[in-house]
Formats: sequence, C-alpha cells, structure tokens
Amino acid sequence: MLPTDLALIKDKSFKKFVDLYAKDEARFFSDFALAFQKLEENGVPFAADAPVYEFTKL
Repeated sequence: MLPTDLALIKDKSFKKFVDLYAKDEARFFSDFALAFQKLEENGVPFAADAPVYEFTKL
C-alpha cells in the first residue's frame, strides 16, 4: 500500500471519513459530486507559458 492509502486508516481525521463512506455509499457519491463540481467550476490556474497537452483517442 502507498503511504497515502495507509493514512486513510491510520490518521483519525481521515479514518472518520473512511468509516462514514463505508457505511453510506450514497453519501460518498454525493460528497464526491459536490467536490468535483467545485473543482470544475473554479478551474485550475496555470501559468501563461505552461505546456498544453492534448489527448487523442487511440
């Protein structure tokens, strides 16, 4: 396991969410949707000279 994975169960501040979402899948998806929407609406700032990556279908 990655250290970030272990932190989810070892760190009390994260474990409470692991337990919550393990018991309530609908809550997980609802919270995830809200967080993802916030990311999409706020965008991610990039420097003007940052490279642009374009992905194409294989």
